[in-house]
Amino acid sequence: MTFLCSINLLNFRMKFIYILSINFLFMLNLSGQNQIKTELLLEQSALVVLESKCNICHKKRNPNLVFTKDNMEKYFRSINIQVFVWERMPQGNEIVLTESDKKDLKAWILFLKSKN
Repeated sequence: MTFLCSINLLNFRMKFIYILSINFLFMLNLSGQNQIKTELLLEQSALVVLESKCNICHKKRNPNLVFTKDNMEKYFRSINIQVFVWERMPQGNEIVLTESDKKDLKAWILFLKSKN
């Protein structure tokens, strides 16, 4: 049990540091290489949420819309509408987006909106 607690604590610390770095980078006036690094960090954090939360149901209920690194940007507007505007996703009580998950998705969506 101690091993599992230490893994959870390590995961929490890594995620906390990761979120802080993303928020810090996002607040900077970014250009060039820094913008590319920020985009990759935001994309990766959003992909973690999409794969660990959204794809669990999508694989079962909507296999034609499983999110991948290759297709996620194509769906960012729909994700924004479903998750933040209509609050329809995730459905049910099995999967819950934490505040951290929502922050990661929202930061990625806002970044993509600023690009387009």
